[in-house]
Amino acid sequence: MHGTGEVYDEDGPKEDRLIEGDVGLYVKGKVALEEELVSNGCKYTVLRPPFLYGPYNYAPRESIYFKWIMEMGEILYPVDADGRFQMVYTDDLAEIIYRCIGNPTAENKVFNVCGDKVYDYRSFTDALVNGIGNTFDIADITVDDCISGEVPMPFPGAHAVPSLYERE
Repeated sequence: MHGTGEVYDEDGPKEDRLIEGDVGLYVKGKVALEEELVSNGCKYTVLRPPFLYGPYNYAPRESIYFKWIMEMGEILYPVDADGRFQMVYTDDLAEIIYRCIGNPTAENKVFNVCGDKVYDYRSFTDALVNGIGNTFDIADITVDDCISGEVPMPFPGAHAVPSLYERE
């Protein structure tokens, strides 16, 4: 469920919490569309990707890290963040969409599409270090500093750290 840090599961409940702002309207709209498809008897396949990464991503959250590295030579790491998140690569999602189109075994089903790995800010930072090399500094920041400085972070769930896309 949105911003809970829970691992997504197809059998889990739909989001029913009231979330304020544009993010809340977005989530509410997605849930309403799913319910409308089911109640109208339409054939459907619902794919629920959590966070996308890779080429042609409509919301490239990971790019903020590369921007920080290029502009400041460092990334910001919220040391007391408790958020967890899952991701899916854009090419993998495209392949799944392709395999679902016209596939009768995918009809009238909902799939949470993501990798098995659950990240938090620490493990994601470690993945960047391993993937890029240690060519940048890691600047520790607290959640309170993020909030007071209005520093948007790429992923939500860090007990009130504003994410890049929650502020739009």
